[in-house]
Amino acid sequence: MPLAAAGWLLAGYHWLLYKGFIPKGMQPCGKGASCADVKLELAGFITIPLLSFAAFSVILLLLVAAHRKFKP
Repeated sequence: MPLAAAGWLLAGYHWLLYKGFIPKGMQPCGKGASCADVKLELAGFITIPLLSFAAFSVILLLLVAAHRKFKP
């Protein structure tokens, strides 16, 4: 569960970076291509960071559900 939580936090940060909620001064992008540029959008709003965030959210929900079900 700690690894899934860390992945969820990183995916959330990357999604916020893509959406422009992180100011330019706080972006870790260096020289070259920006890590905040949107490269692929499906249906106008689905990006790769959003898919990653959703996947980690599902993983965490399933882990919490399994922990509660099998708790002695």
